[in-house]
Amino acid sequence: MLTEPGIKVAPRTYRNWQTATPSPRTVTDAHLTNAPRETAGTTEGPYGRRTMTAHSRRLGYEVAACAVDRLMRG
Repeated sequence: MLTEPGIKVAPRTYRNWQTATPSPRTVTDAHLTNAPRETAGTTEGPYGRRTMTAHSRRLGYEVAACAVDRLMRG
């Protein structure tokens, strides 16, 4: 087992973590987190949950309103 200061991790677990690809949710969250920055300077004003969902869909992201809501709260 790999042991750093008091933490025990099995080698297989560590290798799986190293080679894992990002989940679809992580990728979508990254795009949605950057979306307000991409829209800075537009004339549509500040975005709420519904407007941000519609705008993300116009940009081509398949996103649910609950995902936008979760990211805006977090």
